[in-house]
Amino acid sequence: MGTVVTAGDEKQQTVEATVGETVVLRIPSTPGTGFAWQVASLDSEHLTLLGKPTYEPPLTPALGAAGYQVFKFLLQKPGSAHVTLHYRRAWETGREPARTFDLDITVRPQKGG
Repeated sequence: MGTVVTAGDEKQQTVEATVGETVVLRIPSTPGTGFAWQVASLDSEHLTLLGKPTYEPPLTPALGAAGYQVFKFLLQKPGSAHVTLHYRRAWETGREPARTFDLDITVRPQKGG
């Protein structure tokens, strides 16, 4: 069972989920521009990133339309967890990211646990 978070123009979202669940983060991305979301920081005590992010193309294919980059996080331990993503071009080192997104997750214990 999982929780899906779809980001828009906001810079931060908060979600609650239970240990053992997967939080799926869908965040707008236009890879044709060279930009991609990268995990800048991750609370590895409470979360694990499951594999590499995937890409969902836009429903209506139009020039410059954004799809979604999809990240999956497995919740491992109760508490408060935080993930920061940066939207940047991989080859542009030493530059500030074009965008930053923060996801705060309250990880609840499993029922009966």
